Amino acid sequence: MRRLFLTLILLIGAACQPEVEAPRAPTPIPFPTATSGYTLYGILPTQSRQINNQATMAAVVAVQATATPDASACPPISNFAELTPTLPDDIMEEILRYLSAGGNIDDLETTLRDDWEILPEDGFVRGDIDLTGEGTPEIMLGYILPDEGGSLAIFGCQNRRYIKYYEFTAEEAPIPDLLSLGDINHNQLVDLLFMVETCQEDDCRNATHLITWQPDLGRFVNLLNQPILSDNEPQLSDIDNDQVSEIVIPLEYIGDITTGPLRTGVNIYDWDGSVYVLSIVQLEPPAYQIQVIQEGDRRFLQRNIHQPFCFISRR
Repeated sequence: MRRLFLTLILLIGAACQPEVEAPRAPTPIPFPTATSGYTLYGILPTQSRQINNQATMAAVVAVQATATPDASACPPISNFAELTPTLPDDIMEEILRYLSAGGNIDDLETTLRDDWEILPEDGFVRGDIDLTGEGTPEIMLGYILPDEGGSLAIFGCQNRRYIKYYEFTAEEAPIPDLLSLGDINHNQLVDLLFMVETCQEDDCRNATHLITWQPDLGRFVNLLNQPILSDNEPQLSDIDNDQVSEIVIPLEYIGDITTGPLRTGVNIYDWDGSVYVLSIVQLEPPAYQIQVIQEGDRRFLQRNIHQPFCFISRR
């Protein structure tokens, strides 16, 4: 009987112990996408040829490949090169012929702007940036043809002649606006971020494109799966301080009678090692009842139904 009484006391005491709080789940990483680092270039020895000198081995691994200008790749400048008036459909071929004959970009810009009138005030001819990393600056041309949209073309030289590396044309749109020319994803290659305005009747939006030279393929490739459509101009910002810039799209349009009230905030595109993807959608708290319902639907689809959110009532 005494043993049974002691057992009951122990059971009651165990039941009255304070409940131990379960460990909290870790906070999600703000940027779930991968960030790539440098691309290292080096010579790997074969089995038949080993590098015995440790200093030489260290130099091979540590020294990064740099582009050496190849003067033989481009044709020499010639004072006899001239542009011949041509039809709009043949303008690109005539420009390539002129450059391959040794024409210079100063005379090219003058002719395109004053004589052919395909370079408006926002048109440009640039030959100051090496986009491919091969040591010779490419020529970028922003122009607009009659009855066509604005275009962006990139020319480079190989085997002492110029060829077209890239061309983009937007129908019934102005000349693309160059937003950034630099290494935004920290992989030692120049990235070209540009934007073009697209309109359907009275509805105009910005379409953002991002391209870079891919040495393995020998051509320019897109770093966005599809253009980013937005009402505001994108911004570049290294938000997480990893030396890789994110593409930030401000969401400032509050909506109209057709769309209903829209939430403001930002969309953040981050580099995942291959392309830029939408990583974070950061919206301001809901301000209208319909926005609360939409937020609930969004969190239900994300299976995030337990986290509370703020609601700012506007009537």
